[in-house]
Amino acid sequence: MITNRSLIVWFSLVLSAVIISSCSTSRDRLINREWHKLNTKYNVVFNGNESFNENWNTLQSGYREDFWKLLPIERLDVDQKYVLKFDSDEDSPFAIAEEKAVKAIKKHGMMIEDQEVNAQMIEAYLLLGKARYFDQRFVPAYEAFSYIIKKHPATNRLNKVRIWKERTNIRLGNEVIAIENLKRLMKYRELKDQELADANATMAQAYMNTDSIAQAIDKLTIAVGATRKNVERARYHFILGQLFTSGGDLDKAQNHFQQIVELNRRAPRAFWIHSKLRTLRFAYQNKGDQTEHLLELSELVKNWQNQEYLHVIHYQQGVVYLEEEMDSLGVAYINKSLRANQNDPTLTAMSYELLADHYFDNNEYVSAHTYYDSLLPYLVNPSEKYRAILKRSLKLADVALYETRVATIDSVLDLANAPKDRQLELIEKHIQTLQLQEDKKEQLQEEEKEAKEKKANEAFSNPSSPTRGSFYFYNPAMIERGQKAFRQQWGDRALADNWRSEQKTKQVKLINQEESTANKQVVEEQKELSSKFDPEFYLSQIPTEEKTLDSLKREKNYAHFRLGTIYKESFELYDLALKNLMISSLYTQSEAICIPSLYAIYKTYELLDDDQKANQVKNKIINSYPESVYAQVLKDPSKALLLSASKFDKQYQKVYQSFKNQKYDSVIKAVNEVLDRTTDIEEAGKWANLKALSVGRSEGFVAYKREMEQLVKDFPSSSAAENAVEFLTKANSAVGTPEFGDPLDSDHWKLAIWVNNKQATNDSIIGQRIRSLFKDDLSHLRYSKESYSPVQDVYVVHGFPTQIETVRFSKKPIFKDPTFENGEFFVILASHYRTVQLYKNLKAYSEEHKALKR
Repeated sequence: MITNRSLIVWFSLVLSAVIISSCSTSRDRLINREWHKLNTKYNVVFNGNESFNENWNTLQSGYREDFWKLLPIERLDVDQKYVLKFDSDEDSPFAIAEEKAVKAIKKHGMMIEDQEVNAQMIEAYLLLGKARYFDQRFVPAYEAFSYIIKKHPATNRLNKVRIWKERTNIRLGNEVIAIENLKRLMKYRELKDQELADANATMAQAYMNTDSIAQAIDKLTIAVGATRKNVERARYHFILGQLFTSGGDLDKAQNHFQQIVELNRRAPRAFWIHSKLRTLRFAYQNKGDQTEHLLELSELVKNWQNQEYLHVIHYQQGVVYLEEEMDSLGVAYINKSLRANQNDPTLTAMSYELLADHYFDNNEYVSAHTYYDSLLPYLVNPSEKYRAILKRSLKLADVALYETRVATIDSVLDLANAPKDRQLELIEKHIQTLQLQEDKKEQLQEEEKEAKEKKANEAFSNPSSPTRGSFYFYNPAMIERGQKAFRQQWGDRALADNWRSEQKTKQVKLINQEESTANKQVVEEQKELSSKFDPEFYLSQIPTEEKTLDSLKREKNYAHFRLGTIYKESFELYDLALKNLMISSLYTQSEAICIPSLYAIYKTYELLDDDQKANQVKNKIINSYPESVYAQVLKDPSKALLLSASKFDKQYQKVYQSFKNQKYDSVIKAVNEVLDRTTDIEEAGKWANLKALSVGRSEGFVAYKREMEQLVKDFPSSSAAENAVEFLTKANSAVGTPEFGDPLDSDHWKLAIWVNNKQATNDSIIGQRIRSLFKDDLSHLRYSKESYSPVQDVYVVHGFPTQIETVRFSKKPIFKDPTFENGEFFVILASHYRTVQLYKNLKAYSEEHKALKR
């Protein structure tokens, strides 16, 4: 007789057997297929899709649109360096989604007779491909999409998969293949509306990548009509507007931007505001009604929905004011745009460039330099634009330096020459300005403190406030009141056990000592602050000695000379050049400034075709300074110029030979003498370049870079300056500090001995004796003596293949010569030696590598 218990047992056994048999992935049975399909769909792939969607949404929300450039069809920033990346990163946001897809394929894939019978594997491979795609591993993603097409040619997901595959082809640079495949897809397959939109949008991106703008517009027009997603509709309309704008068809561009405006809240706010601004801009350009345009922009500013986009609106307001020649308002609004801008680097760069160009065009070079300098970090380096802006910034740096210096010295001299009561009057005005600034600062601090206290009190008094509660430490107002009450009753106490005990007085004293130190610092700060408001503090700093005043005048006149030269040579601003050169030519106490200034004035009048004034200045130089080089040049230009050129050429060869002989001090001295005499910018640039090389060899890379920057400032129109700008562009893009890395493939070893070069040595004999050691087995070696610094030389033996051979060679008796007695011996890699010579960091190298003991 079969009991109920037996039935339950038998039923359990049968069910277990069925379940176990259904777990097999090698049997093509209905129960197996449904079991694995169910587990794939509602377990592994479901979790993978959830993870993918979450991270995809995060990726999209973090994406920043650059509305000032042609937008891409797809919101994805791709680093071109990693387009052919294969390996997954553990910290990739899509790693979990990929892991789930792989798990589904491994655990639930049912490949039977080369056919996948688990239909959910399509979803698993699609998830795998998308996860890899957004991880920017496009080759593995392409493989996943291709697998679906190969193994599931009849799936209803085939259209979607093919579109994803062609997106991946575009990312890999195969635009032509992608276009052909999508054409074939649309010809032979019936696509749903959204599939049609996706396919045409993908083709549009391929056409944009290949600069086929007309075809891109056609495909994007189809896509915008087929899509049912407002986000995509707004995006496609905006891209079409950009394409028509770049093609000059402003009416069609205006129509597409207007389509986005009419979407109103259905369009993303960023697209709406940028489209609205473009429609207003087009209307302003067509009608020219400045008042109406500015009123509409003001209405946009008032709308609370646009608070996030004030920087864009203010920028357009500033542009309009500048175009209408209302410069002060234009500059004010562009600066408001910069202050409101948080995450739009392109607009920041545009604002800096607009302000820099505005000040440059108005001959306000100090302000122009400031904005060009701020613009540089926002430009791609290296690029043509970066080099052009860098060159202009370097030119303006000297202008800013000398203009600021002239203004400062003028104010000091005016103050020094003023009567005592006038000095006091000016100083008191300055103190009043400082006092107003200090009061404003204190007022802002007080307002911040009051706002903080008000917020805390509101939280305490508001019953519905989340910060108010029964627990004391949840309420900041109660905490502050409690602290005050404690100090009033107990004073300052150390945080320790038995804090009430009198034995804790030592700790209290320690606290008091710390407070005393802090109080002293406060007193010092207050003393320094009070001195700023004491007229005697400023009166004591006014120069009174004639020697100091003469030095300031000489410095001021040199600054005027340099300004005149820069305005003439670099910017061709002859009025400004004459204004500054006239001032410096009046300083007759120094012929080194006066005569070159007069000659520069003469050349400027020649450029202005003012022969009468040019002859007047010419005669003055000849009559007043007949022995000067400039007078001889003016008396007989052809002969003097030829002699001058010949003299300089011969002198250059002589000085260059000193450079080759590593006599850098004498080279620098000779170059400075030549630069004081020559007026030829091209010639001076050549000499300044030689000086920069000498300083670099003597003091290192940092000093060389400094000299090259000075060369660009002093002789900007010379060919040497062009080469210097190229060097500086590369040097400024270099990142990091000099390090002594691993050996290079082409490295060899050197024996380098640093010695004091002030000691009397017969270098030729030393060199001969060292070279005599280069026998047949050492014939690959080479010897040289090189300069390291003004006080040190280096004896170097080059070409050792191994470190052991170098050490063995250093034991030769020749190195016991008195010349090397106090020398530092190093067995050093060639790459490390170059670094030491380039950056003059022997000390750093010595700390890492011990010198050989003699």
